[in-house]
Amino acid sequence: MNGAPSDGSCAGDRVDITKPFKDFFEKRGCRIDVDETYRDRYNIDFGVSRVEGVHAAINLGIHVTLESDNYGQQEVLLEAARKGVVSKSVYVELCANSLDAGCVPIAYAACLSFIFD
Repeated sequence: MNGAPSDGSCAGDRVDITKPFKDFFEKRGCRIDVDETYRDRYNIDFGVSRVEGVHAAINLGIHVTLESDNYGQQEVLLEAARKGVVSKSVYVELCANSLDAGCVPIAYAACLSFIFD
């Protein structure tokens, strides 16, 4: 399963789940921004700055992981929103055994809901 834990656990980022997630956003008309400095400093894997058909400016920082309950990573990501680096930030925690079961569209819908909340 692409290097994921064979037991289906949510431990470790052994597979690159960020790319399929970014691609899913882009295929739906979202503008994606990737900045290595933001990834290193604020734990932002990518940002969404535009959604097709929406005229409002969007500045959502997203971190996608298979690691369960990493509160240190979550705090770093939340700090980005507190400091105004992004308007909102979302920590997307997926389980390896759900990657092939359609979790990316569900997580995408949750992110869009969060943008407009």
